[in-house]
Amino acid sequence: MITERDIAIELEELEAMPNSVPTHVGERFLRFMGANEYYRLLAGEELTNGSSHKDCKTDSVGFCFLRVGDEWWNGMGGNPVHDAYEFLSGIVSDFVAVEFVNANTSLKDSYGVYADPLGDWDDLIAVDEYSAVKYDKYSMVPLKAHMWVECWKHDDEVVIEF
Repeated sequence: MITERDIAIELEELEAMPNSVPTHVGERFLRFMGANEYYRLLAGEELTNGSSHKDCKTDSVGFCFLRVGDEWWNGMGGNPVHDAYEFLSGIVSDFVAVEFVNANTSLKDSYGVYADPLGDWDDLIAVDEYSAVKYDKYSMVPLKAHMWVECWKHDDEVVIEF
């Protein structure tokens, strides 16, 4: 017979395991990535990353995502992907930014501290982030890929819809 104590222990063990219980299912997210990760994602590989980013003013572990519609999304200009790149510039790869819908990945609520693109030289902003130690194109379903010809600062954006 299963007791409440057994259930509590099992839940505690599940919560301690990264990516064990899906969270933020059905919500949309954005991730900047390099060519290697992008092509491996499209090939259907499960991507794994257990890196801690504590030295980088964040409590995220693994792959970092921004949620579409969070405060930064409505912020600075007319293109939210460009806006995100403004405060992530120099930190993330600029090969592609992929918009996803979360089908069944557990995302850890976290934060990141970045330079404020609208502030003075030393002004900082805290941005909500979400991180996962593993994902694939089935658990985080790609919706759009934003690529720029030559440079992010140009308006020659190519959007690929999946």
